[in-house]
Amino acid sequence: MSAPTLTLFPVKNPELSADDIALLAHLESNVEGAWMDCCVSLAKIRDHEGGRLWNQEYQTFNEYVYTRFNYSSQHALRQLAAGEFVLALENSRCGAPYPLHESQVRPIVQKLPENRRVECWVQICNKHQGVDIKAHVVEAEVIEFKKKIPKEELIGTRRAGKPKGSKPDATEAARQQSVRLLLKLEEATRSLPLHSEITRLLKPVLHLINRKR
Repeated sequence: MSAPTLTLFPVKNPELSADDIALLAHLESNVEGAWMDCCVSLAKIRDHEGGRLWNQEYQTFNEYVYTRFNYSSQHALRQLAAGEFVLALENSRCGAPYPLHESQVRPIVQKLPENRRVECWVQICNKHQGVDIKAHVVEAEVIEFKKKIPKEELIGTRRAGKPKGSKPDATEAARQQSVRLLLKLEEATRSLPLHSEITRLLKPVLHLINRKR
């Protein structure tokens, strides 16, 4: 499946069956629950029989999630991408643990082609086994993983509005540098007492330096 989109479908008839209504109620209750249930259920609602569960009353999925859950399109896209990743991880049967937060998934789904995401997550989990992996650690690992992927595989994974072949802007380069610095800092101080507190205090300093560049 390609990157998630808030697609447009015409309203369809006939009306939802009793089974469809029950399925929709079940999935919507999950959306309002834990983050992983939310992400996966949103993806299932969007894709079930070409959008049948939501497009009886709404012209777009964007309209549906905003009206039903008060989700912005950006938030919905992030949740959908995370849901698709969790489903892919489940279908792969690789045995890797599930992510604990949507923010852990975000760098993977934003920066990597679909066929590489589970592989990257497995490598990250193997390297940081037994650790609640922070989002900036995942991002740093994704940056390194992406360097090993042939360029032709990365076509189509660039962010919208970014011209092909264009170089990262200064802000993005600085942000990536701060991510690498934070990862090195955590590795260097892991054996020291209060290392997490040290890292937490230094994060805003690194971000401030980047903003002033």
